[in-house]
Amino acid sequence: MTTIPTKAATIFGSVLLVGGLAVGGAAVPAFAHTPAVTADCTSLSMKFESYNVIAAKPASGGKPAVAADATPNTVTVTIDGVASAPVKFGKTYSSTIALDGQSSHTYSVVLGTHDGYDRTFADKTVACPTPTTPSTPVVPPVTPSPTPSVPPVTPTPSPTPSVPPVTPTPTPIVPSVSETPAPIVPPATVTPTPTATAVTPAVATAPTPAASTRELAETGVSTWSVPAIAASVLAMLLGAGLLLARRFRRA
Repeated sequence: MTTIPTKAATIFGSVLLVGGLAVGGAAVPAFAHTPAVTADCTSLSMKFESYNVIAAKPASGGKPAVAADATPNTVTVTIDGVASAPVKFGKTYSSTIALDGQSSHTYSVVLGTHDGYDRTFADKTVACPTPTTPSTPVVPPVTPSPTPSVPPVTPTPSPTPSVPPVTPTPTPIVPSVSETPAPIVPPATVTPTPTATAVTPAVATAPTPAASTRELAETGVSTWSVPAIAASVLAMLLGAGLLLARRFRRA
């Protein structure tokens, strides 16, 4: 047999359970949404996850039917006062917009949802820092060590042998020899050689002595031969003397 307190406790527990489920079911979608907006000097990034879509519902209890909508959520981005057209999305959305890193920007991201979990993200970016060029360390110039001065080596001249000057021997001047015309030699007058008359000596009757060496040597030379030769030489000398005398006269 169940007592009254037991029934009361059971009813109270059931009410708490139903209420908790109702509250928990309503709270789950809210805590499941994960919006994220990040920005730096060169870009603006957006990422929305775990959002709900609208499921179709038939009319009931005097309420009209609900049509299904796969993209009931919207995102509107404004950069430096210029707003873009709203972009519709369903359960998730992700996008990155490039920014000029040389200057700062203001931006605004407006998230609209069909279940009332709207959000707005607004902020300002700064320009990217100018890259610093690393300074090159100044290296002092290296002064080269002075090269020791080496005196130039003067070559010792080789002694030149003293050669006395050669005096050329003067060429003797030879007087020109005038050509002397050849002397005209007149024909020599040949003096007729006198004919010697052979004299036959008388033959002695005395006994014939033995022939001596002198007699044998004089054989063959006539006694008249010597005067004839002398006359010929005299004639030649006379002719030469006449020729020379005539030449001197002409000169």
